[in-house]
Amino acid sequence: SDDYKTYGVGHVGRTGSDTLWQSGVVRAQKKRGKPFLNLSFPARLLESELYSLNVSGIADDGTDEFISGYTFQVVR
Repeated sequence: SDDYKTYGVGHVGRTGSDTLWQSGVVRAQKKRGKPFLNLSFPARLLESELYSLNVSGIADDGTDEFISGYTFQVVR
């Protein structure tokens, strides 16, 4: 959804506690009427394992709210 004006995304490793990468402020874009976040980060951060992108919405007062985690696996 695009319930927030801005978002933040943290890229974490398998343990769930190690943040490997943190986005700056990200704004949702739309394609064919559907919102999405466009992200890129250095591939050198990735080894063969499971990762998660944790997305938070950033409210007008600067507080953030966890929205969802998206898990993916890297195979080298």
